[in-house]
Formats: sequence, structure tokens, C-alpha cells
Amino acid sequence: MALKIAKPLLCSAVALVAAALLPAQDFAEGVKQYRLGRYDEALQTFRAVLAADPTNEEAFEIFLKTDQQVWAALLQDGEDFRKIAQHMLDHATLGRSERSRDEDAIRELVDQATSDGDFGTRRGAVLSLTADHGEFAVPALVEKLGDTDSEDAQVKGIVALYDFGRTATLPLLEVLASDDTLLRRNVVAVLGHVKDERAVPALARLTESDSSDAVREAAATALRNIGGGSGSSAVVLYKEAAERFLSDSGVRGTDRSEVIWSWVDGALVAQDVPVAVYNFELAKKFAHAAVDLDPVDRGAKVLLARAYLGEAAAITESVASGSEDEALSELAAWVPALQNVAAATGLDVLRSAAADSMDAGMVPMAVAAIELLGDVETGEDLASSPLVAAVDNRNKRVAYSAALALAKAGGATPPAANRVVSVLGSAVQEETLLNVKVIDQSPVTERAAAEASFARGTAIDVSDSAADAMNDLYQFPNVDVVVLNENIADALPEAIIGLVQKNPRMQHIKVLVVTNDPDAAAERYGDRIAGAIAGPVSGESLRQAVEEALADVEPDALRARADKVAVAAGQALANLAANNVNVGGALGDLAGQLGRTDAIAIPVAMALGSGGTEAQIGALLEAIQGADASVELKVACADAIGDVLARSGGVAPDLFQALLAVAQTGGDAALRSAAVRALAKGNLDPASSLELLEALRVAPGAASGDDVDSD
Repeated sequence: MALKIAKPLLCSAVALVAAALLPAQDFAEGVKQYRLGRYDEALQTFRAVLAADPTNEEAFEIFLKTDQQVWAALLQDGEDFRKIAQHMLDHATLGRSERSRDEDAIRELVDQATSDGDFGTRRGAVLSLTADHGEFAVPALVEKLGDTDSEDAQVKGIVALYDFGRTATLPLLEVLASDDTLLRRNVVAVLGHVKDERAVPALARLTESDSSDAVREAAATALRNIGGGSGSSAVVLYKEAAERFLSDSGVRGTDRSEVIWSWVDGALVAQDVPVAVYNFELAKKFAHAAVDLDPVDRGAKVLLARAYLGEAAAITESVASGSEDEALSELAAWVPALQNVAAATGLDVLRSAAADSMDAGMVPMAVAAIELLGDVETGEDLASSPLVAAVDNRNKRVAYSAALALAKAGGATPPAANRVVSVLGSAVQEETLLNVKVIDQSPVTERAAAEASFARGTAIDVSDSAADAMNDLYQFPNVDVVVLNENIADALPEAIIGLVQKNPRMQHIKVLVVTNDPDAAAERYGDRIAGAIAGPVSGESLRQAVEEALADVEPDALRARADKVAVAAGQALANLAANNVNVGGALGDLAGQLGRTDAIAIPVAMALGSGGTEAQIGALLEAIQGADASVELKVACADAIGDVLARSGGVAPDLFQALLAVAQTGGDAALRSAAVRALAKGNLDPASSLELLEALRVAPGAASGDDVDSD
């Protein structure tokens, strides 16, 4: 693959604007205080940097200028230091400019870094490689590791890669597929020094099966240095890693990349991927490794299915949200292929993938699995399907998807049928469907969210972890409002607010803060939030705050998502009713939807025709007589009345006269014919039958078509 040339990340000090220097200098002062053990002073300095709200680019500048050992120490220190470090790392990810892939520049620097020149020259070259080129410099350094003509070049290449730290890990893991024993052993030496937990599965695999005694011993030593493995098999370790990548906890802020590496024909090759699906690509890679080692391991296949479904969901949701992420939108054509891999794992695996995704609270992934299950489940043995329990899921998106999938799979049979019909009846009423992410550990807020979710128009997902919530948002930003408790334990509220506002894929999201002091919150966060909710939160206060936050959003932007759900639910109920499933539990809901768009109202009319009673005839007739309904909808309503009459027996006098009027003066020929069909299906008394015939009588020699006059 041709490597594209981009401007180096940090060409020189001249490229840095003056405003970027101050946060970096202040943070460096905090680092100095921290190293000297003046922890209170360091904490105050770091907080001052955060209060200045550095840009993503400034955060990345701070990341580059701070020793990696300091970051490691901060992340493992007390809660305050950990939150601050994670905040800076997360923003550094967004601020990282594109690393240069200029192969000529990289090779020149690699030659300097591994030359016999003075230490200062070599060190300067290594620093330029790490800052300006990052992982794209690894392939050239790997060549030095395999240079059998120069042991000195090998050693200096290893030392240079030490400075890359975690940045070098993933490309180096691919090199372990090389046939070159010396190269594998040298790569293992680097990995053992870097101590990156992501290398543990591959190192365990080498200890189990590498053909070289030297490589196996080196891998065992590297594992001890990292402190990982705990005697587990490589299959187990690959599965554990895949699970971490699925939840995104295996991808630290600055780990996220725009490429995935592979070892092809004896060389490292970088494949571009949108950053938003990076963790899914890693999950796929590690899950595939587990399946390759043990093709019958069911857990490995479940993780593989979830990884493919998660990536498909991330792409689909990005497109649905109107995201301007062109790289992700271009992958839309991949979605069927991703779904095919998941489907190929088999029905039992898919069921587990759906259940595990629901248990993990990964709603978009769960919905993707549920929708696929609707295509592969059959009416047999549906009682054991996770779809049945999913219909009662507290998240509307999951419940609606499960009801639709069961209807498609023929699973709407007693006792599940009543619940499926009820949920579909709720879905067909949705006119706006807001996606809300609540980040709060409070059981009170969780109950309030559940209460608010029962109301029409709102789907709420609750997370008690800021890290998990932000990872979820990063993958699936199809959220309208984030409701954040400012006392969430694992993150600073400023960090979450900043990540939402500074990520171009999330800038449409409104942020609300749950607080004990709304006035203080308004002063603290200013216009960075859409409002503050006084705790403890109730379902009503939560609903009201969300509506106020979205008051300036065009209704059409909020309606499309609900219309899609309502259309699918209406069609599903029509199909169920046509197949003699009792849809009585949804008839009242259906009758109120005849004033919606034809895409919703026509299937609703069909469902009322197949499963309705005389109680719904009034609503159908009102639609026929209304001025706004289309001819197509009026015809569907007339046919629905006919279907109801065919089951109910006689035709009430008022209904007879109303349909007779339509048959005579309905305007459109198709509507007049539909009214006649409806009356023909009813059990007319002799007098009414004669009146109908006389009203429709055609005079001899009359013209045909719309110009025919009744006698």
C-alpha cells in the first residue's frame, strides 16, 4: 500500500503557536513538583491547566513533552491524579495530527538512529521518529532488527524501539509471524522491555508453540517482565484481550490509531481504518487469533461475532446520525459483508452474542445482533432465544428491535405474542425518538431514567462508569443528550464535557449536568453545558430538562428516527394480523396513527383490517372522510373496513350511508370501488342491498369510467 505523505507532527519549535506553550510549560511545572514529592502543589498546578481548558492540540503537545513513565505513574496514583492524566490523554488522542508516512525521511532518520555517530545525533533521530512518524517508522526499524550483517544495528534498533513504547507494540506483534528466528527473538526482546499488556497473548502463544527454543525462552522471560499471563493459555488470553477491545478498555487514549498492521510477504503493511472502528478491528484480529488456535472454542466465536456486529453498528449509526465522518461513511458498503461473517458463526453463537452484548450494556451492538437474529431464527425452539427476554429490556431500542425480530421470525405465538404486540403497539406511536445517555452511579437516577424511558419519544441508556460511557459514545455517537452527574467517581466532569464538545462526531450532543447546586454548576461550566438538573433526579425533571435542551433542534431532525421505528412496527403488526395473530393489545394504539405519513398509516390500516373490530371502524371512516389523507390511504382504510365487516356481520345504518356516499361521490374511481367492496363484504339486509344496487345502477348507453352517472 502506498504510504501517503503528511506534514510532520512537530516540525520545529517555530510551528508551535505561543498559546500552546503556556499549558505545556505549566503542566511541565506540575510534573516537576510531582517528581519532587510536592503532591499538593502538583495537583493545584494540574488543575489550573485543566481550568484553562487546553485545546486537543495543546493536550497532545503536553503528551509529547511528558515522559511516558510520568503518565504511567499518574494513571496508577490516587483518584485525582488518575482523572487528570486520563483527561489529558483522551484529549491528546483527538489532537494528534496525522503522522508523516514519508518513507525517505523515515529511512534517513533510522539510519541516523542506528549509526556509529555520536549519541546526541542518534538520540535526536529517535526523538524525531517518535514525534513525527510514530508507528510508521517501525517497519524501517524492524529491518535493522533482522540485519544479520550488523549486530550493532540490531542492538541500536532495539534501543530505538524502546523509546517508542506502546506505539510500537501492535506492528511488532505482526512481525512475530516472520519465519526469521533472529527477527522474532529481537522483537520479543523489545516487547519484554516495553511491558505492554497487549503483547501477552502473542508471547504466550510463542511459549507454547514456537519452533525455536531461543524464541520460546525469550518469550517466557518477556512474559515474566510484563507480569501477564498468569499461566493461562494463549487462547484464553486472546479472548480476554478481544473482550477488552470490544469494551474499548483495551485502547488507551493515545493508543488509538488510523491504521491496522499486517505481516504480508515478509513486510509490515499498514491498512487505513477510521479511528472510530479501530478497537473493533483489534477485537476482530485477536478473536480471529483465538479461533485459529482453537476452532471449536465457542467463546472465541462469540467474541468474533460481536466484533463484526459492533463494527457494522458503528458504521450504520454514524451514517444514520448524519455524521460528516467521510471515512466511516465510505465503509457503508462493508456492512453486509461484516454481517455475513457474524451470521456464519451460527445461530447458537449469534444468540450468545446478542445476550452478552445486552449484559454488557452495549446497546448498538446488541441491536445489530438482534436484527440479524430476526433473519436467522425460525419458529422452532424460539422459547430459548434471547429475543424473548429482550422484549422486556429497559432500553427501548433493544425492546423494539427484539419485538420486530420475533415478529419476523414467526415467534409471535402465545405467550410471547401478547408482549410482542404490546411493544410493537408502543413503537408504532413514536413520533420523535430521542437517544439519551445518562452517566450516573445513583440508583435514584437509574430509577428516574427507567421512568422517563417509559414515556413516548425517549430512549435512555444508563452507565455507572464515565469511562465506559465515553468509550460507547466514541464508537456510537448517535446520541442527542448526555446527562452527567458531576460527582461521577471515575472522571472529571470537565473531561467528559470537553470530549463531547471537541470531538467533531459529537458536537451535536447537548450536555446536562446533575448537581446539588445548579447555580454553582452554571458558573462552573458556563455555556459548555445546555443546563443543570437539581438532584435527586425524577423521571419528570429528567424528561423536562431533555426537552428544554433540544428546544432549538429542528423537529424533522428528531422525527426521522422515530418514523423508521413506527414504519417497521406498523408493517410487523400488519403481517402478524394477516397471519391470524391476535393484535388486540395494540388496536387502540394503531387507530391513533392513521393521521401519520402513508408509510406508517397504510400498514396500520392493513393491520386494523386484518385484526381490528367494529370499535376501530370510526377511526378508519374518519380517515376516509378527511381532507388531508391521500387516496392510497383512503383506499386502504375502506378495504380495512370491509375486512372488519366480513368478520362482524351486519352493517350499521350510519356506516352504510357513509360508505354509500363515498361509493357515489368519492371522487376517485379507486376509492369508490373500495367503498363498494367494503359494503359487499358486509352482511347487508335486503333493503340496504337494494338501495346500494339502485344507487349504482348504470343507465343504458352511459359512458364508462369516471364519467358514469348513477340513476
